[in-house]
Amino acid sequence: MAVIWGGGFLFAKLAINHFPPILLMAFRFGLTALALVWFVPRPKYKTLRKIFLIALVSAAVQYSLTFTGLKGLDASTAIIIVQLEVPFGVLCAVIFLKDRLELKHVLGIGLAFAGVALIAGEPTLQNNLVSVALVAAGAATWYGRRWRTSHSS
Repeated sequence: MAVIWGGGFLFAKLAINHFPPILLMAFRFGLTALALVWFVPRPKYKTLRKIFLIALVSAAVQYSLTFTGLKGLDASTAIIIVQLEVPFGVLCAVIFLKDRLELKHVLGIGLAFAGVALIAGEPTLQNNLVSVALVAAGAATWYGRRWRTSHSS
C-alpha cells in the first residue's frame, strides 16, 4: 500500500510539470467521480451539505495546498513532510477529543517536527520554505478531513 501511495506522489510530481496544481487536483477528483458515478447511489439531499463540506476540505483545501507545495519540492521530500499528518492527528485528538498526552507522545511529536525543520533547513530547500509550509498545511488539513468524515453524524 505504501508503494501505491508513494507512486501517487511520483505521478503527481510528473503531472505538475504539465498542469497547474489546482487543475491537477480537479482532474484527479473529476476522473474519480466519473469512475464512481456508475456504482455509488446518489446521496440524499440532507447529506449533500455534509458531502460538500467534506469535499471542500479534502479536495479544494488539502490537495490544493499539497500539490502547490509539491510543485516546489522533490516528491520524496513532500512525502516525508506529509507524514506530519500523524502528529497533527494527535494534536487534533488532544484539542477536539480531550485526549491526554504522555511524555512519549510529546517527545515523538517534537521529534517529528524537528525532523521536518531539519529537512527544511537543508541548503537545497532554503529557497522553498513556502512549499514546505504548504505541504505541512496540507498534512494538517488531511487529518482534519479524516476526523470530520469519521466523526460526523
